[in-house]
Order: sequence, then structure tokens, then C-alpha cells
Amino acid sequence: MRGYSALEDVPMVIPIALALILFFSSLTWAINTVNSVNRRVDTTVATIRVADAFAQWGVLTGDTWDLSCKVIRDQEKSVYFSAHLVKPDDLEDFLNSFSDRFDLKSCESVASRKPGGSSVYVRFFPVTYQELKKGVVENKVYFLVVRTWPKG
Repeated sequence: MRGYSALEDVPMVIPIALALILFFSSLTWAINTVNSVNRRVDTTVATIRVADAFAQWGVLTGDTWDLSCKVIRDQEKSVYFSAHLVKPDDLEDFLNSFSDRFDLKSCESVASRKPGGSSVYVRFFPVTYQELKKGVVENKVYFLVVRTWPKG
């Protein structure tokens, strides 16, 4: 009578184990990819919400900028953001440095941390800004530069 050995099942177990490892590795990769795309979409939508808070007026003034900043700070909690009003001539320098010396006005999310890495999403939009100088209303075209980056 011949005895039963556990080694007889090894040729069947190895392909099953490799198949399970391949399956769960692929599943993990797919889930990570979907989550990454979802984070990017959420950041993009948040950028649009921030820009819309400022651009909804059609023409920005000092008062509408301050009001928009207050409202978006209270409403936008899903991401960190900063919005800047920049002259067209200074746009390239501002985008390279994000220095406060190039923006005319700025608004940042409450308790924001500095952005880092490739997760920062930057978009700029032309807006009309209205100023009253010596009793004369001047409409100037500036760029609204919006940066958003995920929390956590």
C-alpha cells in the first residue's frame, strides 16, 4: 500500500498561488489608478468652484473680490486653494515663482499648508477688474490664477 504525501499536491498549488497573486496585484493596481483619477477630478472640480466664486460677478471690484474670498473660504473644504489677481505682463513671472510681489490681490484657504509635489493643479482665467481712480471707472483685464491641491 502506497502512502499519501503532501508533495504530490505541489504541482497544483503553485499555479493557483501564482494566479491569486497576479489577480490581487492587478486588483490593487486598478483600485489605485481609479483613486488617483478620482482625486484629480475632485481637484479639477474644486478649481472650477474657486474660479467661479470670483468670476460669477462678470466684473470684479475690490468689494466683490473680498466677498468672494470670504464665501469660498467658508464653502471650499475639500482642498487647499489660493487665488491671485495678476497683471498680464506679470503672469509668466508669477507662474514661475508664485511670489506675492506679482499679484495685486490674493485669497487663500483657511489654515492652508504650502503645496508640494505634482499634485498642485494650476489654472488661470482672464477677468475684468474695475477700479475707480480720480472719479473715473477703469476696466482692466487681469488674470485670475487659481491653485488647488489635495488635503492630506
